[in-house]
Amino acid sequence: MSYLTQTSRFLNDAAGLEKTLRLLQALTQICASYAPNPQPWLQARKQIALGRRYFRPGKIVPAFTASASAFHKPPGTSISLLNLLDSTRWLCQGLYILLESFTLLDAMGVCDHEWADWLFIEGQKFWFYAIFHGVVIGLLELLMVNSTPIAVPTKTKESSKTEEDEKNELEQKSQIQRNRRLKVMKQLVVDGCDLFVPGPSTGWLVVSSTKVGVLMTVSSVVAGTDIWERVQGSG
Repeated sequence: MSYLTQTSRFLNDAAGLEKTLRLLQALTQICASYAPNPQPWLQARKQIALGRRYFRPGKIVPAFTASASAFHKPPGTSISLLNLLDSTRWLCQGLYILLESFTLLDAMGVCDHEWADWLFIEGQKFWFYAIFHGVVIGLLELLMVNSTPIAVPTKTKESSKTEEDEKNELEQKSQIQRNRRLKVMKQLVVDGCDLFVPGPSTGWLVVSSTKVGVLMTVSSVVAGTDIWERVQGSG
């Protein structure tokens, strides 16, 4: 499969296209910081950011559904801390998209409500909460992965496993644990970088526009690699 075909398949995927636009938005933000005339770059960034917002309203219901699913457990089963954090994360994510959606027409220049800027910032706060919960979840999962010993296969009299079979089984379990650790660490990098995107809007984090662009670039590339692998693997 040619690289052009792979790229086309990636861009035809909704998540892949959104991440591509996000990367372009980050790069234009960086360019605006160094360009003698930043206005064209800022205008490009504004239009790309607006285009990305069209993807989000459809994620409201899935976010609330994920929140309910994480909190719902069979009768007699206790709710773990991770379940509670995951449910709260998706709830905040859904509220962020919902509040931001109410300001979409204002961003398009169709309306000019006085409350639009205030509501947009409130939405950014919920986005910050959602990402923060994701960071906490990632740290807890990483702690669990690192503290979970690999079960060494025991050989019984009835077992027909050879020493080579046991070695392969142990290697498979080790690989599964390494893959899980890598997945958690990649998500931690994404969430850690993304935390600085809504942070300046809320006033809770003081970061320059250039640094935000760099962090957005890193998180977009890291998250985009997983989407790329998924899209190419489904072909």
